[in-house]
Amino acid sequence: MKIAIAGKGGTGKTTIAAIIIDAFKQHEYRVYALDADPNRHLGPALGFVEEKNIIPIMEMKDLIKKRMGVEDTSFAPMFKMNPDVSDLPGAYAIEKDGVRLLVLGGIAGGGAGCACPENVFMRRLLHEVITGRDEVVVADMEAGIEHLGRATVEAVDMLILVVEPSRASIEVALKAEDMAEQINLKNFFYIANKIRNDKDREFVEKNLEGKNILAFIPYRDSIAEGEREGIEAGGRDKEINDIIERVVEKIVKFPGKGHKARSPVSE
Repeated sequence: MKIAIAGKGGTGKTTIAAIIIDAFKQHEYRVYALDADPNRHLGPALGFVEEKNIIPIMEMKDLIKKRMGVEDTSFAPMFKMNPDVSDLPGAYAIEKDGVRLLVLGGIAGGGAGCACPENVFMRRLLHEVITGRDEVVVADMEAGIEHLGRATVEAVDMLILVVEPSRASIEVALKAEDMAEQINLKNFFYIANKIRNDKDREFVEKNLEGKNILAFIPYRDSIAEGEREGIEAGGRDKEINDIIERVVEKIVKFPGKGHKARSPVSE
């Protein structure tokens, strides 16, 4: 399975991604975790204490210049459109307890859709990770999905959009879904997080009517407390772990790419 997870900042997207990764690991899947969010929280959520000392790939300017065939990435009218990055997912990933982590990072400045060397490099590397790995791949994306080009999307089995019961969060997710449809990604699901009461659930259901909602996850102070104390996301709340476990059971039964998403039974 190749899974991209996106959502507005603050929705708990990275925590959900980490618990999903942990659930796959508990089922003895080999997992390749891709931190493609500039905020870089996936490593700590998975217990990679050394992640803070890692230089994200997108900050390795000399590497990017060499692979793109340019001397200056800020002004390069000519550069390679298909750089060789096949060695990078193996060379720069770190491993812990059956999970490999690659910290991609973000691009400073410029629109995500621009044809600059960094964006071409990022898309090529995303494509290499998602299409070239034989593990389960879980990519923690930034709020948008601009860097998922058409060729990469063809290999993504599903996009999971994490929302909380707020209008801004849902608007960002719906925009991401619209972008996904424009690049022919057919299978997208929602996870509603930080649900405090029935009104929160009703708000999400009303604003995502007809959408495929995988689960409703209750708000927990223990999640934020665990983050402050450095506890891995998978060890913070048993009820939430159980909900995500059932989500993963649905994911592994998913018919795969090329099929329209079925409507799962919400938790």
